[in-house]
Amino acid sequence: MPNLDGGNDGRDRDDDNPNPLAWLPDGFLERTADKGLAVAAWAPQVRVLSHPATAVFVSHCGWNSTLESVSAGVPMVAWPLYAEQRMNAVALVGSVGVALPLRPREADGVVARDEIAGAVKELMESAEKGRAVRRQAGDLQQAAARAWSPEGSSRRALEEVAATWKKATETMGSTEVYNRGSIGERLAPRPHVVLLASPGAGHLIPLAELARRLVDDHGFAATLVTFTDLSTAEALSGVPACVATAALPAVPLDDLLAGTSMETVLFELVHRSLPNLRAILRSVGAPLAALVPDFFCSAALPLAAELGVPGYVFVPSNLTTIALMRATVELHDGVPPGEYRDLPELLCLPGGVSLRRTDLPRSFQSSNEPVYAHLLEEGRRYRGADGILVNTFYELEPATVEEFKQAAGRGAFPPVFPVGPFVRPSTSSDEAAGASACIEWLDRQPTGSVVYVSFGSGGSLTVEQTAELAAGLEASGHRFLWVVRMPNLDGNDGHDHEDKQNPLAWLPAGFLERTADKGLAVAAWAPQVRVLSHPATAVFVSHCGWNSALESASAGVPIVAWPLYAEQRMNAVVLEGSVGVALRPRARERGEIAAVVKELMEGADKGRAVRRQAGDLQQAAARAWSPEGSSRRALEQVAATWKKVTLAEVK
Repeated sequence: MPNLDGGNDGRDRDDDNPNPLAWLPDGFLERTADKGLAVAAWAPQVRVLSHPATAVFVSHCGWNSTLESVSAGVPMVAWPLYAEQRMNAVALVGSVGVALPLRPREADGVVARDEIAGAVKELMESAEKGRAVRRQAGDLQQAAARAWSPEGSSRRALEEVAATWKKATETMGSTEVYNRGSIGERLAPRPHVVLLASPGAGHLIPLAELARRLVDDHGFAATLVTFTDLSTAEALSGVPACVATAALPAVPLDDLLAGTSMETVLFELVHRSLPNLRAILRSVGAPLAALVPDFFCSAALPLAAELGVPGYVFVPSNLTTIALMRATVELHDGVPPGEYRDLPELLCLPGGVSLRRTDLPRSFQSSNEPVYAHLLEEGRRYRGADGILVNTFYELEPATVEEFKQAAGRGAFPPVFPVGPFVRPSTSSDEAAGASACIEWLDRQPTGSVVYVSFGSGGSLTVEQTAELAAGLEASGHRFLWVVRMPNLDGNDGHDHEDKQNPLAWLPAGFLERTADKGLAVAAWAPQVRVLSHPATAVFVSHCGWNSALESASAGVPIVAWPLYAEQRMNAVVLEGSVGVALRPRARERGEIAAVVKELMEGADKGRAVRRQAGDLQQAAARAWSPEGSSRRALEQVAATWKKVTLAEVK
């Protein structure tokens, strides 16, 4: 409703008319019907601002509205009305640079129509001031997203405050702490989710982040269960403090034949550990809300049914991985037990993903692979899950998400929930001297100038391939930060290296000296999340492990795809094809490596398109966990289901 303190405008309107639209100028709605929509009193502002169609926000500059606009990357026309809004407008127009002002007439304080039209046109069309404000709004959106990333300024600030509060709480007596809890906390313990991780950082890190979100955002208690046989203290060091951990006791595996594949060992380990897992589940004091095994641990799903709780599978990889498992299972529908069939030479999956057999993980390339039968059984058990939680987000694989929704609607597959990206937080090791050296070196480099090279915790190259990569980086002429691991020495190169335990000793002779002014090579490890989110980092030469792919997507860094093993070739196909944030060298030789790096760093055609798509995907990844984001809503839906089941059990 308009402010009528100044009296009616002379036109015949009922001052008590509750419809604000009745006060608009005569004929306005009719004249703008093809271009505009006017609504009375309210709109879902966060969703409107985050919608791709929204380009400019004419705003009163209230601080909540300002932050919503900033988080969506939408520039503003500043129209302050009262309280601190004029002060906010000065900052937004001046030091922040994401708004253009409106200047009221001195005579009556009214903002004239030409002033309004000029500011809107400037922001929507201008190639000068408007473009600068639009660019700054986009940069600030990325900064807002980084503020709550694992290395973000706001997250770290709140962590510092929380640590202070927890330390103060620890000094109190337990009775005092208990008495300060709410009645609800004293009478109704939080529902408990138990998550089962298969070994390996690539599985543990995202599952631990899921557990943290369930605790922090949804009020669950969470216990992350690992296997003593194959878990390391280093991997467990990244588990958030709010998540409890439990280790399954070691079980005998010495009856397995020498040379048994790691996958087969894992599946046997899971089966033999089920009695111990059952004991842990029965020992949970609070109401058990759900069991969430990793996708290699689906043999645990019957325990959920036995205990009468939901059983959801967690997939640390993408939806294409689940689509591959589903295709394998459907290929064997109606096939007699013990008979196995090869997948087709060209496998077409949802979302327009086409995989050659050589793109598949080795275990899927032939039905004669020893682990093929185990994987088929894993996939069949997925059909009995109550749901599948996947470490991806809607905007990354939209067509695949929609196809899985249709499959769930037909009852052909459990509902699938994209709830990522889960990006690992900072750990104590990130503050080590090596980490500081990397970040300090990056701080001295120009913005967008560095190629980051890393092949994950398990990736290694041959000595010959290492030499080709070194030559390619040098030939590209660009700055680089290279995490060098020990080479694969199945075949020695014949050179007499004095320090064979130092990865840098295996680099070509003179390489470090020739590139000292442009490159930094570090042995074995770097704080990857911090490196990727650093303003100097422009390109990531990566093995395409899914954790690394999501860390790169969250930082808006395009990828040179260099897959090595497991599902990485399949990931590379997805990242280059349907997602469009990667390029692959046609051959892994120095000239092609240099050409692909140059294309991503400098290219005006294909390289520019990939860089733009990486930036767009970064914004989509940030939106996925915004208040109205796709992943936040998906996990809210799952959490509500679990709480409803738990409440029914308590009653």
